[in-house]
Order: sequence, then C-alpha cells, then structure tokens
Amino acid sequence: MRARFWLGAVLLATVFAVYAYGRGTAAVGRPAPALSLTDAQGSILSLAALRGRPVLLDFWASWCTVCQQQEPALETFARRFQGEVHVLGVDWREPAPELAAWAKTFHLTYPNVRDGDGSVAQRYEVHGVPELWWLDARGVARLHVVGPSDFSQLQAQLAQVLGHALAPVAPLGGGDFAQALGVTPGRLWLGASGPTGGLWSRPLAGGAWRNSALRGGVFQLVSGQGQLLALGSGGWSRRGAAGKWSPWLTAAAGLPTAPAALAYDGTSWWAFAGGRLWSAPGLGGPFARSGRSAPLPAGAAPRSLTVADGWVALCTDRGTLLSANGGASWQLAAWQRPVLGASEFSSPMQELTGQVPLDPAQVALGGPTSWLLAGPGGLYAASAGGAAQRLGAAPARSFVAVVRAGARLEALAPDGDLYEALAPGGPWTREGAAA
Repeated sequence: MRARFWLGAVLLATVFAVYAYGRGTAAVGRPAPALSLTDAQGSILSLAALRGRPVLLDFWASWCTVCQQQEPALETFARRFQGEVHVLGVDWREPAPELAAWAKTFHLTYPNVRDGDGSVAQRYEVHGVPELWWLDARGVARLHVVGPSDFSQLQAQLAQVLGHALAPVAPLGGGDFAQALGVTPGRLWLGASGPTGGLWSRPLAGGAWRNSALRGGVFQLVSGQGQLLALGSGGWSRRGAAGKWSPWLTAAAGLPTAPAALAYDGTSWWAFAGGRLWSAPGLGGPFARSGRSAPLPAGAAPRSLTVADGWVALCTDRGTLLSANGGASWQLAAWQRPVLGASEFSSPMQELTGQVPLDPAQVALGGPTSWLLAGPGGLYAASAGGAAQRLGAAPARSFVAVVRAGARLEALAPDGDLYEALAPGGPWTREGAAA
C-alpha cells in the first residue's frame, strides 16, 4: 500500500513538473513559457501557433530610446527573413494605445502584442528593455540577449540558433563578403573578398550573374571612358572595350605609388596616392598633383574616392575628408549617427548625446547639400557641415556601396543583398524578394 502511495506521488510530481516546465521561468535549453497575448486589433496570438520556425521575441516599451533606435533594424530583419523566422514584439507594461502607435510609427509588418501587467515578461526574466529571447523551431529557448542589436548582430544570433551559417547570397560563396559595385553600359558589377572572392556581372535589367576572369578579393570598382577598374588583392587591373583584364602601369601614369582610391567625374580621372590627390584627363596620365597632402586620421585606410559637383570626398575607415577646392584644403566631416549599445561609446560626449561618428564606406555626391552616404546602419542624407540623417524608407542595415544604375539606385549590403530605388527617399526593395 505504501509503495503504491509513493509511486502515485512520484507520477503526480512528474506531471506537475512537466506542466510547470513549459509555463515556468524561461531558461536557455528549456521549453519556453507559454505566451497568449492580444494584439492592437484585439486578436489573441499564442506562442504555440508559431511552432515550426525559429521565433524572436522582442520585449520593448515606447518610452525606451534604445528600443526606438533598434526598431528599424528589427523591421528590416523581419522583412529580410520573412518565411524563415517569426518575429514577435511584446509591449511591456504599457496602455493599449501605445501598441498601435508603435506599429504605425515604424511601419511594422510583423505582429506585436501587449503584456499589460508584465506577467509574461516576468516569466521571461525581463528586467529592462530591450531584451530578446530566441526560440528554436520546437519552442526551446536557445538565446537570451540583454540590450539592443543591430541587423548584423541579429543575423549572427539567427545563425547561432540554427546551428549553422546562413546560406550565402548569390553570387557569393560561403564566407565571402561583398565590397564594391560598379556600372558599365548595360551591366552591373559586384566585387567581393573572402575565401573565393572575385568579380561578377549581370545585365542591368536583371538576370544571372556571370563570373569574370579576375581572381582574388575586389575592394573597389570605378568606371569611365569605356574602362572598368578593379582594385583588389592582386593590385589594380583594368578592363577595356575588348573585355580583357590587364594591369594598370602606375609608373607610366606618373603616380608616385599605386593609388589607394580612384574616381572619375565625367571628364577627368582622380587618384589618391602618396597621401594626396592627383588628376589626369585619361588613365594613361600623366597625373598632375592637385592640392596638398590630406590630413588622414592616424592609421586610417582609404575606402573610396568620389569627385563631383566641385567636391571631393575621401572615405576612410576612421572618418571622411571633404574638399571643395580640389584638395587645396580639407575638412573632416562631422557626420554622426545614433548609437545602439554602450560598446560603441568612446567619450563622455558620445554618452551624453547618444551619437557616434559615421564613417561611410562610400559617398555619392548629388550637390553640396544633398549627399547620399552608404555606411553602418543604413543609407544617409547629409550636407558638408550638417548632421547625417538616416533615410527612414531605406533598410536599417549596413551598406558598403551605392551607385546609379540607369534610372535606379543600387545599394549593396556586405552579405550580397542588393536593394534598389528610383530616388534616395525610396521606397527601397530587395532584389529577389517576394512582392
């Protein structure tokens, strides 16, 4: 009799433990607590209905400044991986009207629900916002992230939850990263670095990518006068009208060193070499020195050179130098961008203002007061002396290049994603995405 009693007690305890296991406190490696909350339209959404794909739970509040800064990246991520992962926002302890206002402000396409009394957040060990919980396709908690994340961090988190790297974007191979875009009549060119690297092209109107004969990493592409130049790990090469690649002889052009960056403004070629600016009517030179040495920040490496509308923009990995007089004088652009996490702060002033320097990979000049910048966190509009403003209609993710391709603008992300728009203000759409 006593044995039966203890057996029954053990069975009852086991059932209770299993029940509590899915409804108790969240912990990595355990089934996530149940969630059943109401959205802005009054519909009830349960976590159980989202099984079959990974789930990203975002706990936020409308008064949270960092949540506001993170939200565009979350929306971009939700759009990019639609069909592969569920994103669900959870409003923490706020009145019902805040839920609808939040979705309208950020043009959200993924669902958000309201945790009015904070009971769900309590089960998920949420003590502040923003906080993220990642669940796998079976509903098991796999990752807990305290604080904000940008798009690239969200990509890395998804890969960690899946247990493998994300599939590469064509034409890139695994481990490759895109770095450059170029345009020649009728064709769009993409350069990449990594284990395979290389250069590809396709028709401007779209179509399959074709691998070129150029091998190695490609960091920069410049076109003009029927030539396409590629700066890569093998040095400068150029492709003429015949379609063959050949090295560009620096000495014959009159430059002191191989150029770190090149640009074509429609009439002349410009090179940044030996720490200063040079110009020539053609690639064969001779290049003439223009202006004085540029005051590069210590340890700065040039990324790209743009010359147009009387302005010169030299992008480096530690700031952008601007000149309105052919390099006779230079100024360091004072462009800033919002900061996401405390790890980006490097001075008390940045902590006070919530801003960090914006170091774009490329600047497209559309006039002295309307420039388009491709850089960390998105695409930006800026003037020479003013602050950079992120284009709200553009995806909130990093870009490495932006070019004019016929009637369209094309923007390139490091993973090879291409976005297009008819104007900087958008709308921007990802090529290959479902309508």
